[in-house]
Amino acid sequence: MNRPADRYAIEALARETGSLGLCIFARTATGLVVRAFPLGVGIAEDPASGAANAAIAAFLQETGQLAALGRRYRVSQGREIGRDAVLTLELDADDAVWVGGDCRSVLRGELQWP
Repeated sequence: MNRPADRYAIEALARETGSLGLCIFARTATGLVVRAFPLGVGIAEDPASGAANAAIAAFLQETGQLAALGRRYRVSQGREIGRDAVLTLELDADDAVWVGGDCRSVLRGELQWP
């Protein structure tokens, strides 16, 4: 996905379909590996997308494939771009999908408050 033509094709697809872009996932022994390309909103690749992972979980639930992963599973995302995020997806008692993970603040600077 590093060639510019690929990014242009995804951006064109997003425009044509009124979508954010393209998500790709693969199953592993412990969960999923996800790549999200929301070029419809100008982001080349999202290293940790809760929205993309929730949409994938909803798709898997709708097609009867989520049971194979269990009610709680892990997702690896962003490794290919040097930001190895690990998200946890969980279905609650009502089968609603919850996405979470550890976070770390990386902001530095000074805030000017009126």
